[in-house]
Amino acid sequence: MPDEQLKLPGCSYERLTQIIQGYGHSQGETSLEEVARAAGIDKFEISRNNTFLSAVGLIEGGKKKALTDKGRALALALEHSMAGEVQRAWLKVVEESEFFRRVVAAVRIRKGMEESTLLAHIAYTAGMPKTQKTAVGAAAVLEILKASGHLTERDGQYVVQLSLANEGAESEASQAPPPPPGPLPPAFPGAVSLPLRPGVNVVLHLQVACQPGDLDTIGPKLAKLVDDLRKLAESE
Repeated sequence: MPDEQLKLPGCSYERLTQIIQGYGHSQGETSLEEVARAAGIDKFEISRNNTFLSAVGLIEGGKKKALTDKGRALALALEHSMAGEVQRAWLKVVEESEFFRRVVAAVRIRKGMEESTLLAHIAYTAGMPKTQKTAVGAAAVLEILKASGHLTERDGQYVVQLSLANEGAESEASQAPPPPPGPLPPAFPGAVSLPLRPGVNVVLHLQVACQPGDLDTIGPKLAKLVDDLRKLAESE
């Protein structure tokens, strides 16, 4: 099911990053006019993108807005062209956005999507109509997912390159080796437990019939028998 109209970006990815950097020139809440001057972009274009930037947690506020901690980290990384930091900043945005998580999950479940199918799915997930503006916004979202490292293009399809946080933990748990077998139950008197291999044991029940005169020597003989059996089991 699509989200209830998450408004997609109203411009390209490159333009969107310019707007984020424009916000980064202010230390607190700032007006559209101030962001427009800093970014060199018309204030109406900035206004068209504020809804998306707010929805994914990059800006906050009322009439005047300011970058969140996530937004400020991203703006600084973009301004200094720090590729690794830019990826980490977008990674945090994607991981904490239900919208982005649903898009990544859809690609993972389908084991890849062609670009046209993926763009259509992004628009559908956002609950947006099929228009040229929607197509531009969906393309910007795809670039964000690529920049975060979650999606990459391979053999004409976009596939998931990084697992989402929860999925990664579940995957590691499913691939972990089984726990070692617990301690063996104690053998009752007259029983000898022989481990053949990890998790597999054979219990031998010994019944001894002897004359009274053999009682002094039966103990060492039984001990040697048990020791020989253990060595035999360990050599298998």
